[in-house]
Amino acid sequence: MNPNPWQVAAWIVAVVGGLIAAGLAIYQAFENRKLRERELRWRQAESGKQLIDEIFREPGSNAATLMLDSWHRSYTLPDGTEAKIAWADVIEALHVDSFRREDSQTVYVRDCFDLLFYYLDGLEHFIQAGLTTFEDVRFPTEYYVDMISEDEKEKAIIVAYIQACKYKNIWKFLERFPAWNRHG
Repeated sequence: MNPNPWQVAAWIVAVVGGLIAAGLAIYQAFENRKLRERELRWRQAESGKQLIDEIFREPGSNAATLMLDSWHRSYTLPDGTEAKIAWADVIEALHVDSFRREDSQTVYVRDCFDLLFYYLDGLEHFIQAGLTTFEDVRFPTEYYVDMISEDEKEKAIIVAYIQACKYKNIWKFLERFPAWNRHG
């Protein structure tokens, strides 16, 4: 018994149509996944930018970046007085032996760096949580890590300060930078 040619043609059309539909479904699923990945990547980059912007919007952490970026500069302390703070003053304030000093300038420097290190610690947390990537926050933090890492004696004082403050995530964040891992 020979099958009806119309029935055979209908089967062929059904099979070909099914294969085309399956191919289109796979293609659409692939394209949707690529779109979701691009959207995730965009959200991660936006999150990283917002985190960096927050460092510079917050007066204390911004002041810490300025202290890292200049040999001396005038700052308005919380009590309203003006103080010219030099890099040597920063290192002295961050030295664990000066923790008993409570003059307004020393406290101001420590408060500013506490905020900066808090944010750097948080950046690593957000990287580990997948909310941003290291590349999204590498600039401008790399510049400041380079500044912290320039002098081994000063770096040792900063390391002791961070340890005394009990930050946990900041170590992994700092180790991502070549300058931090450079040994004198």
